[in-house]
Amino acid sequence: MYIKFTFRVHVSPEYNVEDWIVDLIICEDSSTLVVVTAHNCVFYTSVSSSFNNFSASQFGNCNFVNESETFSVLNKKYCTENSLLYCGKIYGSSWLSCIIFSGTAFGPIHIWAPWTPVDGNCERCEPLYTITGMKGAVFSVVYNEENNLIGATSDDRSVRVWRILFESNNECNTRIESKNSDFQMKWRSITVVQVFSVFGHSARVWSSFILDDETVFSCGEDSTVCHWSKDGSLQKSWVAHPSSCVWCLCLKKDVLFTGGSDGAVKSWKINANVNGELKSFFPKNSLKEKEIAYVFDNFEAEKPVRAINVINYDTYSIITNAGSVWIFNKRSNLWRRVYQDTSLKNYVVSAVDCDSSLLALGTLGGFLIIINTETWNCDLKQAINANKIQVLIFLKKTCIISCSSFGKIQVLNLKKNSESGDRLFIEVLSEYFLPSCRHHWITAAAFYSAEKKLIVGDPSGNIYLYSSENVEPRSRLKSLHGKNGVTSIKTSGRYIITTGRDGCIRYLSVQCNDLAVICEYKVPMGKWLCGLFKIGLDAILPIFNGEKIQIWNFSSKNMITEVACGGGHRSWDILFNKKRFSGSGVVEEISGEFDIRVTSAFIKDGCPLFWDSVLPHSICVEIKSGHGREILGLEILFQSGSNKFFVFGGEDTILHTHFLSTKNMHKISEVKSHLSSIRSITKICDPREKLFSSNEVVFVTVGGRAQIKVWKAHLCENGFKLITSKDSKSVGGGIFTDFFDPLILCKEVSSHMLQPESERSWKSEFPAFDPETRYMDSLAFWISEGSAIFILASSDGFIRFFNYVGEDFNLFYQEDCQFCLLRLCVVHISQHMFIFATTTRGTILIWDYEVFQSYLTSAEAQQNCKTQKFPKSCKYQIQESGINSIACNSKNAEESYLVTGGDSGVVHLIKLTSYQNDGEDVKLRLNLHICMDITCHSSQVSGLAWLTHSIICSVSIDQRIIVWEIENEKLKPLSALFCSVPNVQGMKFVKSNSSKGLGHNELNEKNGSDEIIVYGAGIQIFRVCDIIK
Repeated sequence: MYIKFTFRVHVSPEYNVEDWIVDLIICEDSSTLVVVTAHNCVFYTSVSSSFNNFSASQFGNCNFVNESETFSVLNKKYCTENSLLYCGKIYGSSWLSCIIFSGTAFGPIHIWAPWTPVDGNCERCEPLYTITGMKGAVFSVVYNEENNLIGATSDDRSVRVWRILFESNNECNTRIESKNSDFQMKWRSITVVQVFSVFGHSARVWSSFILDDETVFSCGEDSTVCHWSKDGSLQKSWVAHPSSCVWCLCLKKDVLFTGGSDGAVKSWKINANVNGELKSFFPKNSLKEKEIAYVFDNFEAEKPVRAINVINYDTYSIITNAGSVWIFNKRSNLWRRVYQDTSLKNYVVSAVDCDSSLLALGTLGGFLIIINTETWNCDLKQAINANKIQVLIFLKKTCIISCSSFGKIQVLNLKKNSESGDRLFIEVLSEYFLPSCRHHWITAAAFYSAEKKLIVGDPSGNIYLYSSENVEPRSRLKSLHGKNGVTSIKTSGRYIITTGRDGCIRYLSVQCNDLAVICEYKVPMGKWLCGLFKIGLDAILPIFNGEKIQIWNFSSKNMITEVACGGGHRSWDILFNKKRFSGSGVVEEISGEFDIRVTSAFIKDGCPLFWDSVLPHSICVEIKSGHGREILGLEILFQSGSNKFFVFGGEDTILHTHFLSTKNMHKISEVKSHLSSIRSITKICDPREKLFSSNEVVFVTVGGRAQIKVWKAHLCENGFKLITSKDSKSVGGGIFTDFFDPLILCKEVSSHMLQPESERSWKSEFPAFDPETRYMDSLAFWISEGSAIFILASSDGFIRFFNYVGEDFNLFYQEDCQFCLLRLCVVHISQHMFIFATTTRGTILIWDYEVFQSYLTSAEAQQNCKTQKFPKSCKYQIQESGINSIACNSKNAEESYLVTGGDSGVVHLIKLTSYQNDGEDVKLRLNLHICMDITCHSSQVSGLAWLTHSIICSVSIDQRIIVWEIENEKLKPLSALFCSVPNVQGMKFVKSNSSKGLGHNELNEKNGSDEIIVYGAGIQIFRVCDIIK
């Protein structure tokens, strides 16, 4: 059985009023509107239609009807305070029962209504009340009629709340829904008192929302959301949309929704008790009971506490300095000493298996003690080492790894012996030895490759790989996590995920029995990372930050909770939805869609404390973010047919990775590494179009502060399956956000910045370096495997040539071009390769690439000789204004065409021809002939691309896209359209794998998968065949 819906979509025509609309309401009769405009004017309008009833239709059928309507202005009122409004709100249900709150550009807030005309002037109305105090433009005004509260945010970074007081005590008549006469009478005699004025944002505050409990939420330009109590104290603040403004917010029940300039809409559960306090195992009120007081006295005598573990939601184990094992059940508030052993005195290490059925204890004398947590009997006590047991880690339910203080690693299997009453005994599976180091023990371990290999980490940040054939490590990554050590090792498929006290998460793989780093993430929110949990598709990350432990959702970059536990150097334990932090080395997926039950225990000042709560594990991202600010550079990394992985960056300094299929675009990841904006992204390619690897790409990002970064993108197995899938458009969005099952991983390989010379000589050849220098564009080519050449256009007028070998940058040539360089282009002609650069003075400069490549492959370059002199560039004046875009259709022929786009909206078509000098010294030279220039764009041309050998596409900041065809050395426009991307910064032409050089008559039929990506303050993708049409 199903329900048939009856509906009709009525497409209404547009109606214009004479000013900027600030707010409007639909009146209760559904045929009139009240509209407030930017000059404090209110319109009362009528919209009448010729139909009233909808006709029935079958489910799935939707009739779009365009019918004639009449729009008329019934009334119009002005406020006597004719200020420019930045915001305004109408509260009410009709023309005679509405109140207008006007937030002005100069600070005052006017409360007025269209039913308060001035004597003798029926078109003007006096304010009922004017609120002052704001010292800047008012960006938002809200009214909570339940509590008669007004909230406002301002340019002065303040959040202010006032209460409206009515003369009558009968406040039920103050509601908007009251009768008109009573309503107007009450509002004519109002007074307003300030409740609080607070400052918590570091930038302009855009919006606020008042809850019925009189607490307030505010959001602003600083990316944060603040929660204020009814007395104005700050309850909580968090970064909601990193690197983006938070424009607006609203509340539905207990869920807060925020919208940001990154294009994302997020929801936050706000009524959860996320910030709790540690509770004592001995509350003061319980000490009045004799039994509790007796236990407390005995427990106090055995302090300090040496180790603490969470067994389950209600039970904790505490090991004291006297060698006693106590258990505490918080549900029944009962204490019990279950075990005592003198070998546990003064020292003990503990571990609980993943099912919480076994408690393992290690002693100073090398004994291993196993206690069954169901019966609390000692099932095993056996000496396994002559030295102190430094670490115990459960790898599986019955498999435990121990490490002595002298680096002896033992993998032990716990078995039951039926002949001895099912008592446990130890089977030594393997033994390994840790290389000598300062801290000679391990801190984390995990099995890899079906338990054939063991991965361990130590306090010095080293990662070791062991195989069953050898007691010595097969591979070592030295100081991978810095000097403070490795905190966890997890395995997910063929990848190893490690965390450390250096604040980094790293992906590793085993390649030919060697450990290799594939990718790393720098976690900005803390240094001491405890481990990783998987909840749904999110990565949950416990972090020690000073004396607090914080629980973060790494996928959404938001903190769930924090509690002051005293720090991570003390004994502690955490249980997430029955999954243990110190459990198996395999990534544990925690059940539950939205909430996490956290049970934790800590030692602070020698006393055991616990904290537990039910937390919202994640925000729910209703609409995923794309980018925070303008996009300045974009590059395709991997492509198969219409499926592709690409990266882009811009003013938000973040490198974004996305997957694009025929119908969908999905965000993969983002990495913040650049100090300033990313202005160009370029793959390092072979000039002869030969790639070294099909699943790895090295690319370069450049930008502000003269910063270069080299990245390696690794296409994972799932990413390869996805990009080669013929049905990738139907793949759900969930796979793209799984942190533990990645599609593509990007690793920063190296970084370089131009630095000013510490001691400059007056004889220096070049002027002093400006730290504000920006790299505007870049080109990168492999010379040989492991060696590349980077060509960078700089804002200080220099073109710089770097030789990149290994991870080192060598600046071997730079030339002062006198004006800021904007764009670079490669031209192939007559089997020769040239570098073209454009400037802000409308000139093109040309260098012979072969000269630099020959030098770098010579013996002179290998000896680091800096006496080589390179020929200066050739200069050609093309136009008077700057050239912002350039493209060439060169195919190694003797002649080719070049197109340029300038600040003035002019597109130049330039013919290139080559010739050689006569004589022994044969040199290739170019002739540039300007065929024509044409102005069709109303602003600067920011992108050019050759679609075929004779068809060009141009785009400008005015959002206009024009397709041209070359006929008789002239540009002929074929089609034009407008894109939806504001402030266009560039364009990328993406060929399908089967693309050939076709004319426009064949383009529609054979190249339907060729695409153009236009980027700026957004991204829009066009099929070439659609543009031609």
